[in-house]
Parts: sequence; structure tokens; C-alpha cells
Amino acid sequence: MNSFFSEKSKIEQAKISPKAFEKLYLAYMPKVYAYIASRTNNIQEAEDLTSEVWLKILKKIDNFNTRHENSFSAWIFTITKHHLIDYYRKNNNSPIPCIDLEKTISSKFNMGQKIDNTLLEKKFKEILLTLPPKQAESIRLKYFGGLRNKEIATILGISEKTVASNLTRALDKIRQSNFLQ
Repeated sequence: MNSFFSEKSKIEQAKISPKAFEKLYLAYMPKVYAYIASRTNNIQEAEDLTSEVWLKILKKIDNFNTRHENSFSAWIFTITKHHLIDYYRKNNNSPIPCIDLEKTISSKFNMGQKIDNTLLEKKFKEILLTLPPKQAESIRLKYFGGLRNKEIATILGISEKTVASNLTRALDKIRQSNFLQ
């Protein structure tokens, strides 16, 4: 319970204090970036879109009602999802399922690890393409965005049970593809 009230307090502070908003930004930005990067063609595009999303969040934070049952994460990712939809609609193209993870891997990895990760990323990209859209989106939000099932349900407009089912089915397909072996 303490963290629930703590998050609500941080959000209320962020509405009036740039320093408090910065703390929220630092806490949530990596997840937003990871989700956007999983949907874009390149790192620069992901960085630009992440910046645009955070400008929207900054402009709209006063509209977030901390008394509402939806979490701040769900609110942020709803804004993110809608921004991506608008971006791709305006540019007459569709999102790419995953960027090259090799480009986002820390330089601390050696070349062998980079090659292994590139092969894994390529196979994962192929598997995501075979999943139904709601299953693929559930996987992206869960594992790239780090969201809970309840938050994913809010964003996608489906029940928590459907999210759980989507994740189970998607993970079953991933296991069947021998991706995790």
C-alpha cells in the first residue's frame, strides 16, 4: 500500500515541480523507450518518438487523475500507443515488430555475445510476426514495457483474463518454436 500512495504523491508533485517530473521521467522512460524501440525501424526513430511521447506526457500530466483506479504506467503507455498509431498513420507506413537488439546492447558485451544476441533477435522477430496482433502486443507491453497484466488490459481494452490468455498462448508458440532452447 505504501508504494501506491507514494506513486500517487510523486505524480501530484510532478504536476507542480519540474524536479519531481524528472524523477518520474527517469523511472518510466527506459520502459517507454524499450516498448517504442520494439515497434520501430531504428534507434534514432525510437529516440525521437520517445521524446515526443514525453513532451505529450508533460503537457497532459495535469489531466491524470490520481484518484482514478488506472495506474500511471497504463496512462503513459496508452499515450505512447496512440502516439505510435498517429505517427505511422501520418507517415503511411506500419511499425516494424522489433529493432535490431544488437544496436541497443551495451558495449560491454564481447563480439561473440553480440552475434549470439543478433541471431536470437532475428528469430524472436520472426516469431513475433507469426503471432496474432493482440498476442504480439501483449508480449511487447509485458516484456519490453514491463507492465502488469491489469495495465496491459487497460491499454488494449481487453480483460485481464484475455491478457493472461494472450501471453500464455504467445509463450507457448515461442516455446514450440524452440526459441527458448
